[in-house]
Amino acid sequence: MGKYKVVSLFGILDAMSEHLHLAISDENGHVQGGNMMNGCTVRTTLE
Repeated sequence: MGKYKVVSLFGILDAMSEHLHLAISDENGHVQGGNMMNGCTVRTTLE
């Protein structure tokens, strides 16, 4: 897996659980979407 930019992120995030949907874009502009799974690494910040 390479580096991606988050172009959309929405869902539920609280102290007990999370359910997040996102769309990501690679350096060539290809977009993928789906559920963010446990174990995903975020570098520096996610805004």
